[in-house]
Amino acid sequence: MFMDRKKGIRQDCLAKMQAISPADRTHWQRHMSEALLKLLQSRNVQTLALYYGFAPEFETVQLMAYLKESLPDLNFALPRIEPERQMTFRYFNSKADLETVQKHIQQPKATCTEVKPEDIDLMLVPGLAFQRNGWRIGFGGGYYDRFLAKCPQQTLSLVFPPQLYETGYWEGESHDIRIDEILTMTAEGVTLW
Repeated sequence: MFMDRKKGIRQDCLAKMQAISPADRTHWQRHMSEALLKLLQSRNVQTLALYYGFAPEFETVQLMAYLKESLPDLNFALPRIEPERQMTFRYFNSKADLETVQKHIQQPKATCTEVKPEDIDLMLVPGLAFQRNGWRIGFGGGYYDRFLAKCPQQTLSLVFPPQLYETGYWEGESHDIRIDEILTMTAEGVTLW
């Protein structure tokens, strides 16, 4: 039964994300990117693991360009899908390091250097639906939950307001891993939970 509910939440959230106006998307991304930059500076983050995100989710290609301009020594690591539904992170320097895989997802080529989990200072985790208490519903592959179960990292998700659900809207399952922090927009401005 919960799988049907999860599917419904995914569909609902995706529709809400696709309905975000271009003006709101631009405003939210700009302010959240600025807040993330300050957070990375305050925590002295050297290696940031993130994902190659594109609309309707937070567009991380623009984010990487913005962060690299302000933090030229920041290292980026992107996920690579491996056999048996596993995932590794690889250092990423330019578009030449990428290949296109399923659903138009961009990932580092196998020749890119693998990042040791302990070298990741902060991991940005994608998803569709989030609760303030850290439960998330992703796109359904389970890659991040499997990776984080073996290699716990400090995690943060960049969440647009329509992706937020009331705490208790769903319960996490035994294999789900909570996100440590959520960066989002509220009436007060950028908020970190």
